[in-house]
Amino acid sequence: MYFTKDDITKLAAYATVIDDEIKQKNTDFLNLLTAIYQQRLKQLDSLSAIVCAKPFNVSLAEKYTVAEDTSYPANTTAAQQKLYKIFKLDMLEDMAGNMPANYKTLTPVLQKKYTDSAEALYRKKKVLTFKRKITNVLQNPYSMVQYMGNIYCETIAMCFDPHTYRNKVYLLFFKCARQESQVMDAISKKNITKTEQARSALLKYADDGFAVLDSLGGFDNDVTMIGTCKQALTFFKKEGKTELTKISDFLLKQENFAKIEASYNAKPKNSRTKEDDDGYKTALADVNKAYETAMQSVKGIVTDRNKVVNNWNNVEQKFIDAHMPYY
Repeated sequence: MYFTKDDITKLAAYATVIDDEIKQKNTDFLNLLTAIYQQRLKQLDSLSAIVCAKPFNVSLAEKYTVAEDTSYPANTTAAQQKLYKIFKLDMLEDMAGNMPANYKTLTPVLQKKYTDSAEALYRKKKVLTFKRKITNVLQNPYSMVQYMGNIYCETIAMCFDPHTYRNKVYLLFFKCARQESQVMDAISKKNITKTEQARSALLKYADDGFAVLDSLGGFDNDVTMIGTCKQALTFFKKEGKTELTKISDFLLKQENFAKIEASYNAKPKNSRTKEDDDGYKTALADVNKAYETAMQSVKGIVTDRNKVVNNWNNVEQKFIDAHMPYY
C-alpha cells in the first residue's frame, strides 16, 4: 500500500549491496528508504481524506483482486484507487459483522436508514484510525530517522537469527490468543460490557498483526511462519467480527428476558393480559433462538481454533527443524 512501482525499483537497486553497506557502515539505502517512506506516508494521509470525503456506494458491486492486493500502484491515481478499495472492503466487513440480527425483517426504508448511518460511522472510523497510525509514525518521539533505523536493524537481525524472527511472528499470534481468552472469561461471567471491550481489542490486535506481517519478509526465503500466522489472525478476526457478536447478542437477549420474566411472574395469573402472555412467549422464543445460534458459534470457534493451533504448532516445528541446528 505504501510504496509505488517506481519506489520499489529504486530500492531494489540495493538488493545485492546491503551487506556491503553494513560492512562499510554506509547508510545510503536506509536514508533512501526513510525519505521515500516519509513521503508516501504524507501522501497517503492526504489521499485518505480525499477517499473518505464522500460516502461509499455500498450498493455498487466492485472487486478487489489478489493481483491488486499484491502489486504496487503505478502512480498517485492508482494508489488512491487501491486505498479506496481497501477502505471500502474493511468498512463493508465492519458493517456486515455488526449488522443487527433483525436487519432482514426491517422495511426497505429502515434498512436504508441503517445502511446510510453505518456507512458514515465506519467510514469515518476507518479514516481516523488510518490517519492516527500515520501520525504516530511521522511524529515518533524518537524521530522518524531513528524509528526507521530501529526497524532496519531489527530486520537485519531477523535475517540472521531465526529465534528473533520466530519470536516476532509468534508475539502477533500470542497477543490475539491471549485476548481471545479475555473475551471468553468475560462471556463466562456474563459481563456484556467487558465482552465487547475485549472483542474490540481482539480485532485491533488482529489488524495490527496483519500490518506487521505485510511489512515482514520471509526468513531465508521461508514464508511459512507468516502464512500460518495470517491464517490464525484471519480466524481471530472472523471470530471477533462475526461469531462473538452472536454470543454477545445472546447475552443481551438473556439479560432482557430475565427482566421480562421477572415482571411477568410478578403479576398474578388472573391479572395477566394477552399482551403480557404474547410478550413473554415472544421474548422466550427470541432468547432460545439466540442461545441455539450462540451454541453453534461456540462449537465452530472451538473446532476452528483447534485447527489453527494444530497448524501453528506443526508449521512452527518444521520451521525450527529447518533453521535451528541441533547438537
